[in-house]
Amino acid sequence: MPLKSFYLLVFTAVLIVGIQAQGQSGLSSISGDSFESLPFKGLEGVLRAKPTNDRTYLDFVGSGDIQKSVSQGDNISANTGLGVIFERFRGFEQLIQSFELEGTINIASTSDSIIAEFDNNGLANRRDFGAYVLNPVSVNQSLFLNSNVYFGYPDETIFAEVARWVSGINIRAITSNNVWSYNDSIANLGALYFRIGLFHEFIPDNFRVKDDETEFGRSKYSIFFGLNYSYRGIIGDITADNNKELMQKVLGSTEKNFGGFEANFGFKLNNLRAEFQMPILVKENSISGLTNTQFIFSIKFIGGFPLRLTKVSDDNKSKLL
Repeated sequence: MPLKSFYLLVFTAVLIVGIQAQGQSGLSSISGDSFESLPFKGLEGVLRAKPTNDRTYLDFVGSGDIQKSVSQGDNISANTGLGVIFERFRGFEQLIQSFELEGTINIASTSDSIIAEFDNNGLANRRDFGAYVLNPVSVNQSLFLNSNVYFGYPDETIFAEVARWVSGINIRAITSNNVWSYNDSIANLGALYFRIGLFHEFIPDNFRVKDDETEFGRSKYSIFFGLNYSYRGIIGDITADNNKELMQKVLGSTEKNFGGFEANFGFKLNNLRAEFQMPILVKENSISGLTNTQFIFSIKFIGGFPLRLTKVSDDNKSKLL
C-alpha cells in the first residue's frame, strides 16, 4: 500500500472521529430550523457542535498512580498509562445510531526491545521481529485506538435494510516504539497497525444497548464479526539507508509497508473484550510471523475511574458526577 494512500485513510479516520467528538461541545451558529431543508438532516446531531440530549458517557481509565494524581495531586510515575472510553447513543431511528471510541496511551522511560538470539542454524527468534510488526501492542510507549460507528434504521429507507446485515464501521489504530538489536547493531523503530472495515453485530440492539438508569443508553454486550482492510508499517530510524542491512538480517527483507485482508471475531462483556483476528498479508518475500495468514488472540480489560456527563438544565449545561 503506497504511503500517500495510507495517510489519506488515516486522515479520513481522524476526520470521522473529530466530527463525532465535536458534537459534544460548543454552540452552532446555524438554527435548528435551517437544517430542515438540508439533505443530511439525519446527521445534524452528529455534524453540529450543538448541545444534545443524546445519552453520552465518558470514562477515563488508568492505573493506580493516575488515580492518586487526579484525586490527590501526586506526581505521575514515569511508567504509566491513561485511556478514555467515549460512548454516545443517538437513537435507533437515526442514520448513525451510536458512536464508541476507546483509546489508551502508555508512557515509559524506555521502550520495549527485541534482541537477536542465535543457535546452530543462525537467527533463532526471527519470528519475534515479524510478530511485533504484526501486532505492535505494548505496555510501554504505545497508542491504542478503537472506534465503532453503529448504523441506525431510518424509516422506509434502503439503508435501514442494509443496516440489519451491516451493523457498522470499525476503525482501529495501534502504534508503539521498539528497539531492535542484532549483535552490535542497534536501531530504534516504530510499528503502525491500521484497519478499517465493516462488521455485523449478532446481539439485537435492544439487548446490546442497556443502561442501569434508562431503558437504552450504554453498550454492555457485543458479539461481532468483521471484514477489514488491514495495514502494517515500519517507521523510524530503522528505515534509514544505513540500517537496511539490520532490517535484512532480522526480517529477511527491507520492505516497510504491508497491506491485505483481515477477518475478526470477538465478544465484549462490559469492559472485557476478547478477540480473534486473522490478517492475510501477502508479499513476494515471506516474513516469518508477519506475512501470509497469521492468527492473533487477545483479551483486553479496560478499567478505571469514571467521569459521567449528564444534562442538568434546559440551557444545556452539564455537570460532572
